[in-house]
Order: sequence, then C-alpha cells, then structure tokens
Amino acid sequence: MNPIKLPDSFKKFGGILGKGLTAQFAQALVKGALVELLKGRKVDVEKATIWIESNTSLWDTLGPHGQEQLRRAAKLIGNVEWLTTAFVIDSLRKELPSVASLFLGWLRARHWLERQVKQIKEEIES
Repeated sequence: MNPIKLPDSFKKFGGILGKGLTAQFAQALVKGALVELLKGRKVDVEKATIWIESNTSLWDTLGPHGQEQLRRAAKLIGNVEWLTTAFVIDSLRKELPSVASLFLGWLRARHWLERQVKQIKEEIES
C-alpha cells in the first residue's frame, strides 16, 4: 500500500495541531502532579501558611524526581510561558479550594507564590 501524499499545507497544520495537543497534555500533567504533590504532603491552609511565613522553596519541596518531571514536561512543550501564578491557583481550585483561596485572599501569600513560580520557571529553563 502506498502512503497517502498530503500537501505541505496539511503537514504544517498537522504539526501545529500535534504541538498544541502535546502542550495541553503536558499542562494537564503538571497540573495533576502539582495537586498530587500538595495532597501527598497533606498541604492545607495551616501548612501552606507555614511555608509562606518561612519562605519555603516549592522547587526544593519537589525533590529530584518532581524536578525532573517538570523539566521533561517543559521540553515537550518548548516553553513554560503558561506556567503562571494564575495557572497554579486554577490548578488548586477544585481539589484544594481552601489553599487556592489563601493565595487569592492574602497578598503576602500571592507574592510568595509568584516568587515560587518564577523560581520554578528559571530552574526549568536552565
């Protein structure tokens, strides 16, 4: 059987679609990993408050395995522009709503989260 010959425009379109699906999958993977990490560490408002007040590094909390997973996901996508404070809060809304509310309602917590997201992005891109 002969392969189907597609015009170059279709091939280009297929590549764009494939990259978009990969990006969505990787984002969903990161979202799930973040929620599971926090659930596994039994993070609630009290524990999150302790992390915020002691300026705990989320990147360090991920450990080598979690750090490598994030690096791999970023390579699939090609960039991590989508990794924002809003993305993290949105990731927590369904499974950890009280923690998400903490970041929405407490300015110091939001600033801490912004620093953590910035650090994670820098680590992933290095």
